[in-house]
Amino acid sequence: MFEIIKCPDLGNKILREVIWKVTVSQVITEKILLCVLVVDDEDYGLLTQILNQKLYTTKKIEIHTSVIGAIEKLNTIEEIMKSNELCTINISDKNHNCDHEIEYGGMCVKCGRELEDINLPFKLPCGVSGRNLKFTENLAAKIEENKKAQLINSQKLILVLDLDHTLIHTFQGKSQAPGIHNFLIDGNDYSTKLRPHLETFLESMRQMYEMCVYTMGSHNYANQIVHIVDPEQKYFASRVISKDDSENKSVKNLKLLLPFDDSMAVILDDTYEVWPNCENLILAERFLYFAEISEFDKKFCGENDCYLLFISELLKRLHNRFYSDGVNDVKQILKDLRLEVLQGINIVLSGVISEIPPSNNFYWQSASKFGAVCSNDIVESTTHVVAKNMGTKKTKAALEKNIPVVQLLWLHLSISFWYKLPEDYFKFENISNFDIRAIVNVIKIRRNSLENSEAQKIPKFTTSESESDSDSESDAVASD
Repeated sequence: MFEIIKCPDLGNKILREVIWKVTVSQVITEKILLCVLVVDDEDYGLLTQILNQKLYTTKKIEIHTSVIGAIEKLNTIEEIMKSNELCTINISDKNHNCDHEIEYGGMCVKCGRELEDINLPFKLPCGVSGRNLKFTENLAAKIEENKKAQLINSQKLILVLDLDHTLIHTFQGKSQAPGIHNFLIDGNDYSTKLRPHLETFLESMRQMYEMCVYTMGSHNYANQIVHIVDPEQKYFASRVISKDDSENKSVKNLKLLLPFDDSMAVILDDTYEVWPNCENLILAERFLYFAEISEFDKKFCGENDCYLLFISELLKRLHNRFYSDGVNDVKQILKDLRLEVLQGINIVLSGVISEIPPSNNFYWQSASKFGAVCSNDIVESTTHVVAKNMGTKKTKAALEKNIPVVQLLWLHLSISFWYKLPEDYFKFENISNFDIRAIVNVIKIRRNSLENSEAQKIPKFTTSESESDSDSESDAVASD
C-alpha cells in the first residue's frame, strides 16, 4: 500500500524550489520534516498599490508528516505543480523491514534506520573491515569469496593471533625493567613484555599470511598493544578484533572473520577453551614473564623462550602444503602435520597417569593426537618410556631392555613445538644440564645436512639465536 503526501494549497503563491529533507528508501518511524517549499508570495502592501504592479516576497513552508513507512518516490517541481503530489510513501508494512545490505552499529548505512528490535534480514560480520559492520548473507558471501580470491592470488593464508600469553605478557602495574613497555588505560599503569623473537616471527609470517589480532581484551587495550607490537602497521594494519566486537564475551568465533568457509585460516592461541571444537587452532605454549618460575624452568621460559621459532617453521610447512601439495584445507593439513610429529613412536607413561582408564590421561590423549601409540605396559614395540621420576617399575624394566627413558618434559615440549626433540637431552642423567639452545643448534645442523627432498620434514631455523619455551608440566601424580 502507498500513501500520497499532497502539496498544501499554495493559493497565489508560486513554487520556486523544493528542499528535500529525506531520501528515497529512507524509513520514517516518527513525525519528520519531509521538505521545505520555497515560494514567492504576492505582496498586497502599500508599495504595490503605489507602483501599480505585482511584487513578491520569498517565503519558506515546512512540510511535516507522521506517516510511517519508506519513501518510495520524491516528485520534481514540475510533477508537483501538475499533480499537487509531493511524494509517495510505502506503508504496506507499518514496521517496514529494512532490507538494505549493510548496517553499522545497529543502524542501516543507507536509510539511517535504527535496526534494533525490528524484523529484518539476518546480517553477519565478515572480515575486519570495520567494527560493528554487518552485511546481509548474500553480500557477506560475496565479500568472503573476494577475500579468498585475493589470498590465493597473493599466495597467502589468514593467521589469527591471540595477544596475552601468546605474543606478549602483560600485568597491571609499572615495571622499570629493561625491555618492558609501559602504558596507561583509564589512568591505570600496565607493563608488557614482548615474547622473544616476536618481530622475527611476524616479519617471516607476513610473507605468507594476512595476520589479524583476536583478543579477549577490550578494544582500547588491544589497540595499545598493537601499537607497541606493530607501530608502523605493517603486520596487522587495522585487522584487530576484541571482545567488544562480539556478542559472546566468553568465546572467540572464527565466523566473525570468515562466516562461511574457514579452510584458509589458522589460529595461534594459548587457550583452547575460547575456541570450542575448533580444528583450525594451534594451541600455543603459554608465555610467562611476570611470574615466579623455578631455576630449571628459566632454562626455557621467560627470556629463554623460543617457542615462536618452532611455530614459525610449522606455519611455513602448513603454507607450503596448502599451495604446493594441493591440500586446500588448513584443518586437514594441521591434522596431518600433528600426526607426523610422533609417528612411529610407541610410548609407555610412568608416574604420570592417575586416571582410569589410562586413555583419559591428558598426556596419553595428547601423544595419541600427535601420532604416538600409547600402552599401559612395556611391550616389544615400546620405543620410549616417559616418566616424571626415575625408580618406578616401568623405568627399571625399560633400562633392562635398553629402552630410552626420558623425562616428561620431552613429550611436553615435543607436543608444544610440533617437533620431536632429540631424546638424549631429556634422559634423566642429562636433564640437570638441560639447555634448549644446544637442542636448537643440533636441529639446525641436522636440518642443513639433509637433501632438499628431506628438508620438508624437519624445520630450518634461520635465526642465530636459539632458545625455547615451555609453560609447565602436568601436576598429575601417580604411583607406578
